[in-house]
Amino acid sequence: MDVRGGEKVEQIRKNQRAGFRIDDVLPVNVEALNEEEYEHEKSLPGHGTFETTLVQDLLRREISQGSGNSGQISPRLGRVLEGIDAKLNYLISIEMLRDIRRRGLKEKPVNLSVTGLRFQSKTSYKPGDFVKISLMLPLLPPVSLELLASVQRVESNGEQTLDVATMFHFRSREEENKVTQYVYKRQREMIRMESEQLRVSQ
Repeated sequence: MDVRGGEKVEQIRKNQRAGFRIDDVLPVNVEALNEEEYEHEKSLPGHGTFETTLVQDLLRREISQGSGNSGQISPRLGRVLEGIDAKLNYLISIEMLRDIRRRGLKEKPVNLSVTGLRFQSKTSYKPGDFVKISLMLPLLPPVSLELLASVQRVESNGEQTLDVATMFHFRSREEENKVTQYVYKRQREMIRMESEQLRVSQ
């Protein structure tokens, strides 16, 4: 495939991912960045809670390796692992709640997709502006992210606030995977809820 053809395929994939959108209320904070600040932030690995997943994966591997040549986890060890996972998730959840308070995140209505975030703001933005979006995704365990983005569109909604649409510039595959995981999870939950409501109404 030539370079131009590859770019077209990637654009099609981005358009497909952008179609997965959810309306939600999330702890979020948006900070404007100038170009110099954006380039500096872009060079950093970003703030996230991915290490918790690595710890749990490593723990599973260690228990699996210690359970015999077959690599199969016994039911007893499986229950132990589930208990450890539950405790880890609980501790991480508590730490994430503390993180929300430390970073001044406030719950706001947003429209989230795999490729960007739309939110209401009293701050004036224009297309091309850079922002840093801090948000908390209520996964299990919760995930804290600081995502870089650029403003794509700004519209007045007639309520003395602006509708601001942004596009993410992910600094790692982990950032993109966490956003994708949450958006698809919420999509499935909404589909199940609508199906259940339809079933009950019949």
